[in-house]
Amino acid sequence: MKSKANKISSILAMVLVTVLLITSCKEPERPSPQPQPEEVPSEEVPSPEMRLDVQVDFSVLTPFIPQHSLHTRLHEGAMPELVTSNSYGMLLPYSNATLLDDGSLQATKFGFVTIDGVVVTDLIYDGIDRAEYIHNWYVGVETEKYPAYRLSIHDMIPETEWEYYNNGKMAACALDGSWITRFDYINIVFTGSVILLYRDDYTFDIDVIDYNGKHLYNMLDFYWADDGHNDTERRIVMDIISDRYAHVRLKNNTYAFIDLLDGSHHSTSFITVDPFIDGNTPAGVGIPGTYYVNWGLINTNFEVIIEPRYKSMPFFKYGRAIVQRSDDSQYVINTRGEVLFNVPDAYWLDHSYEGPTYIMFSKNGSDPSWTFLSSEFEEIIPPAELQMTHFPYLQYLSNGWYTTGDDVGSFLIKENEVYYFPEFEHISFFDGESIIYRKGSIDGNETSYRLGVETIDGVEIVPPESDISIIPVTQNDITTAFIVSTELQWYTTGLGSNQSTFKLYDTNGNIISQGTGVLTYHEYLDLYSVQNDSYFSWLDKDANPIISIPFLSSLMD
Repeated sequence: MKSKANKISSILAMVLVTVLLITSCKEPERPSPQPQPEEVPSEEVPSPEMRLDVQVDFSVLTPFIPQHSLHTRLHEGAMPELVTSNSYGMLLPYSNATLLDDGSLQATKFGFVTIDGVVVTDLIYDGIDRAEYIHNWYVGVETEKYPAYRLSIHDMIPETEWEYYNNGKMAACALDGSWITRFDYINIVFTGSVILLYRDDYTFDIDVIDYNGKHLYNMLDFYWADDGHNDTERRIVMDIISDRYAHVRLKNNTYAFIDLLDGSHHSTSFITVDPFIDGNTPAGVGIPGTYYVNWGLINTNFEVIIEPRYKSMPFFKYGRAIVQRSDDSQYVINTRGEVLFNVPDAYWLDHSYEGPTYIMFSKNGSDPSWTFLSSEFEEIIPPAELQMTHFPYLQYLSNGWYTTGDDVGSFLIKENEVYYFPEFEHISFFDGESIIYRKGSIDGNETSYRLGVETIDGVEIVPPESDISIIPVTQNDITTAFIVSTELQWYTTGLGSNQSTFKLYDTNGNIISQGTGVLTYHEYLDLYSVQNDSYFSWLDKDANPIISIPFLSSLMD
C-alpha cells in the first residue's frame, strides 16, 4: 500500500511542476495602445419640429444677389434657345470671357438680353454678329448696320477662320427676336436688301430672305444656277455683292448679274466685273488673241457709260479713277469718262491713303522723290520746318486734315494751314480740336513711347502714358470721349496674367468711368459695353450702367 501511495504522490508532484512551468512561460497581457474611452450612454436628439425652444424665422432670409447684377430673367429655369416674340424690343448680345495667359480676354459663349435688361437666352451661342454691309470696298471701310444678327454654334472649338466657318452651323434672327431661321447654314451674307443663307460650298443651294424673315426664293429654283462656272467660283462671287446685285461667272466665261430681290439674271459679254459702287461697276472685255482685258464702266441698268478701252481697271474713289491706256499713259477721269488730269510721262500716279489726294512719283528708279497732289491736282508743298524737298509721308486724318513728320516733329496740314508740334513723334487723330499724339519715352528708351491727348492749343486732356492705347469716341463725326486701355502684352506677370484696365475721359479731361476689362463704344447704338472675366455690362452714352450680368447668374439652372 505504501509503495502505491508513494507512486501516486510522485505523479501528482510531476503534474504540479508541469503546471507551474507552463504558467511561468506565458507572456503577460499587453496594454492597449490608446486608453479605451468610457462608454457614455447616448441621449436621443429630438427632431427639429420637436425642439420647441428654438424659434426659426425664414422670412428674414433674402436671395443671394451677385455683385454687378442689374438684370432680370424672362423666366426661371434654363433658356437654351431663343423663343421668338414680338414683345422683346431690341435685343443686345452679352457674353462671358476667359482670361488668357497674355492678359487678354476671349469671349467664349454668347446670349441675348433685351434693352430693358431681361435675359431671354442663356450663354448658348458660340458667336453673335450684328448684320452689316460694306458699301465701298475701295474707300476705307464704309459699313451700315441692318436689323438682324448672325448666330453661330460650333461642332468643335475653332482655331482658325476656316474652322470657324466650316465646323458648325449658323442661323439668322431679327434684331428684336421676332423671327429666327433654323441652324441649317454654313455661312450667312448680309446685303443692303436681302440676306443670303448658304447651305453648302458646292451648289447654289442658297436661301434668300428679307429682313422681315420672309423666304423669297432659293437660287436653285432658277435655271441660270445650272450654268454656273464651278463650285469655287460660286462662293467667291456670291460673297462680293453690291447693294442689290451679285455677279456670277458662267460656263462660257462671261458674267451674269443676279437681281437679289427676285433672283432674275442679266447676261453680259464681259469676262470680268466688279461690285456696283455708287451705281457703277468696272467691266472688262477680252482683247482678241491675248490674255489682256480692256476695261470700261457700266451702270445698274447695264448700260455702257465708258467704252472698254483702258488697260487698268477704273476703280473710283470720290468719283474719280486713275486709268491707264495701252501706251501706258495715265489719266484721271470722272464717272462720265471725262479726263480731269493728264499725268506727265515721266511719272506714275496713285491714290494717297484714304484721302482725296494723289501721290506722284518718278518712273526713274534712281529718283526716290515723290510729290503729293491735292484733289485739284496742285502740288502740296512741305512746311519749311521739315527741311525736306518732299514729304516722308502724308497721312489723311479727317475733314481735309493731313499729318506728316520726321525727326524734327509732326505737322498738321490743311490747304494753307500748318501747325507744327516739335515734341510729337506722330499724330494719329485730329478732329479739328483734339489731337492723339505719340511722344518718346522719358528715359530715352527707343522701344518705348507714350500716348496722350491734348487740344490744338496745348490743353491736356489725357496725360501721356506708356503701354496704353487710345480710341476716340465719335458720334455723328463729333468727338465726345476717349477710351484709354492698358496694352495687354505688357500686363503679364510672373504669377499669372492680369486683365487690362480702362479709363473713359470726356473732352475736358475728366475721368467719367474706369475699371477692369475691355470697354467698347458701339456708335450705331450710342452705348458702351464692358467685358471682363466676372461680368458683362451695357452702359448708356454717359457711361451709366443700364444692364449688368454676372456670370454666376447667367449659368443655366
